[in-house]
Amino acid sequence: MELSNWFKGFEKGIAQLLPEQRSVFFAECGKNCVKGGTLSVYQKLYEDAKGDMDVFFEMANDLPGVKGELFGMHL
Repeated sequence: MELSNWFKGFEKGIAQLLPEQRSVFFAECGKNCVKGGTLSVYQKLYEDAKGDMDVFFEMANDLPGVKGELFGMHL
């Protein structure tokens, strides 16, 4: 079984949930994703950048599959 087939069934099942059910489902899914590593990666990056957001986004660009940019005026 290809993973893409599993996702098609997953998407169909999610589409059948009521909006409130989808909200609960994705809130829990998101919390688990963040706790599972995403938050710690970005916390360490922020610490390594010593709070400098320019440095943070430059360093983020070195992560696989991540692109960081700053928009706005720099003083």
